[in-house]
Amino acid sequence: MKDIFEQFNFDTSVYQKYKINKQKLIDIFDTKTNNLYDKINKLKKRREKEEKSLSKIIGRVDFAGILLGILLWLYLVFLLSKWNFDTNYSIIVKLFCVYFSPIFIGWLFHYLEKWLDISNIITFGKYEKLKKSISNIDSLILKIEKDIEKLGQENNKYLEKLKNGAKAVVAPFEEEFCDYYERELADFYNTKLFKRHSDSDGFADDLFAFKILLEDLQKVNNIFLTRKISLWEYEDYVNKRESKLDAGLRKIFSISDISSLVEDTVDNRKIKKLHKFVKTVQKKHKNKPAEQKYKSPRKVDWQKVNIKNQKTGLKGEEIVMELEKEFLSSVGRDDLAQGVRHVSVVDGDGAGYDIKSFFENGTEKYIEVKSTVNLLGTQYFISSNELSFLRENMESYFIYRVSLKNNEEVILQVISGGDFLAGYTLNPVQYSVKSKV
Repeated sequence: MKDIFEQFNFDTSVYQKYKINKQKLIDIFDTKTNNLYDKINKLKKRREKEEKSLSKIIGRVDFAGILLGILLWLYLVFLLSKWNFDTNYSIIVKLFCVYFSPIFIGWLFHYLEKWLDISNIITFGKYEKLKKSISNIDSLILKIEKDIEKLGQENNKYLEKLKNGAKAVVAPFEEEFCDYYERELADFYNTKLFKRHSDSDGFADDLFAFKILLEDLQKVNNIFLTRKISLWEYEDYVNKRESKLDAGLRKIFSISDISSLVEDTVDNRKIKKLHKFVKTVQKKHKNKPAEQKYKSPRKVDWQKVNIKNQKTGLKGEEIVMELEKEFLSSVGRDDLAQGVRHVSVVDGDGAGYDIKSFFENGTEKYIEVKSTVNLLGTQYFISSNELSFLRENMESYFIYRVSLKNNEEVILQVISGGDFLAGYTLNPVQYSVKSKV
């Protein structure tokens, strides 16, 4: 039987196109939803202001009602003091009126306020305007939330359509590919591994080659859209047999980068071809760096980057650390990703920035992280040391604003040094005090 790659001439770029188009759809959806979330945040901020104004009005009306009630009660007490009927009955009536009239006055004022709309009359209609405005804001928020839900449904529909289109193209290839490698796995296992002793000649090499084969096929499973190869029984077998090898061989098995070992160690044409196929299909398209991707505020899935710190500032810095490492790894610069340094934690404050990262070409990038539990529009503080360092390194300095409103919603905005100096007002809020003596 001919090799699968020779007998089935298939253009694997369809997987790349599907992945890129899928990411484009996701990016478009994220941009639209982020804009809508920004509108919601602005509306919520506006509602908070109007609710505070309404609360003040209600407080003033209540105070006026209490004051009026006290005056009426004092006037009633004054009238009762003029009552000259000296009988036990009149004394009881007086006591009843003195003690229970406040309740009656409060009840009367409450219903008069409801019936006559006293709050609105006293405020010359402002009370009713505020109530209507808050109601309109709630309606707008509800409408935007429905728009977001509708966008999500439409996006899922487009993603499903895109996936189905790709499936129709790749299905015949994946069917034949999986059938072929299921037979190859069974043949390799039965002829080279089954019932062989761990110390027999060539067993370790065959087991290692089989492990590489399984790892590559697992990557294939992650790529394929219509068919998967069942691997768990073989993986369980390899783990058990691997544990019986001596320490030196187990060390070889634990090496994570197997690309070079495929060429140097495995003498098997089919495995090498499969490895080359996986590398070709798995090739990543370049992501945008954070300073470009998050120039406009955008949502970040912080749980995806597995952040565990609880303090706001530290959590924000850890999120930025992971995003920088993720980007550098995505463009094939794992060497730079390993060099991303959490300066504020490792070296302490005083450097003028929190994180040292890199541009794709290896140039150093300095990041100051400003985290908040409020909206990104709220003011924040920058030290004279940070500002001085920013001015000296304007082209490579960035401020990452991280909004951590709750454990599910994280918004990130990146501001370059130049944009910061040009677009933001700096107000001195502290003075250094030194004795003149």
